[in-house]
Amino acid sequence: MLEDIPDMTRVTTSPACTNGSGLHLYYDAVSRPSRFGMEIAPNPMRDYFLRSDSSADLLTDTSPTATDAKYKDSPSVSRTTYKEIGTWSLAVE
Repeated sequence: MLEDIPDMTRVTTSPACTNGSGLHLYYDAVSRPSRFGMEIAPNPMRDYFLRSDSSADLLTDTSPTATDAKYKDSPSVSRTTYKEIGTWSLAVE
C-alpha cells in the first residue's frame, strides 16, 4: 500500500523576507539528500529520503547516489500561506 505525503513550504516569517515568487526544493543527490527522520509504529525511527525515478516520486530509506540534484518548484509563495511543492509516495509495510 502506498501513502502519499505532501511536501509543503512557505517563505520565512522574518521581516526581511516579505514575498517570494516561488521556491526550489532540491533533492535526490549526494550533495542534497533531503533526509529526514520518521517513525511509523511499531518500527523505530529511520532516515528517509526524497527520491524520484522515471515513474514516481518516492520516500525511501535508501540514500541517493546521484551527483546532479533534482528539483521541484512551488507556486508563488507568501509569508502566511503554505504551498505544495510535491507529493511523495511511501510504501507502507
